[in-house]
Amino acid sequence: MEKLSPDGAVVALDEKERARVAQAVEREQRKLRDALAALEDRQAFFSVITINTLRTWGRLPDAEMRCFFERGTDSLYVGRNDTERLRVELGASIDLSVPRLPARPGA
Repeated sequence: MEKLSPDGAVVALDEKERARVAQAVEREQRKLRDALAALEDRQAFFSVITINTLRTWGRLPDAEMRCFFERGTDSLYVGRNDTERLRVELGASIDLSVPRLPARPGA
C-alpha cells in the first residue's frame, strides 16, 4: 500500500492516519522550534558584545571574581587574566544565523 506519490505528497491516507501523521508532525515541529530557541539563547551568550561585557566586569577593581574573557573568531578564552587563560573551541558556525521554521498555518 503506497502512502507517498512520486512527488512525495501524502496520498491514500484515511482520516485516522492523517490525524496521527498531523499530530506527529506538530509534535516534532514543536520540539524543533524549542531546540532552535534554546540554540539562539545559548548563541547570544557567546556574542562578542556579551563576552566584552564580561571581560569589562572581570577587570573592575571591586569585582567579586577577577576574570578574563575574550572572543576569537571560533574560540572563547577564559582565565584569571590574559596570560593565564584556557581556549574553548566554539566552532566556525558560532556566529551563523539560527534557522527559522516557516510559520504554522493559522498561527
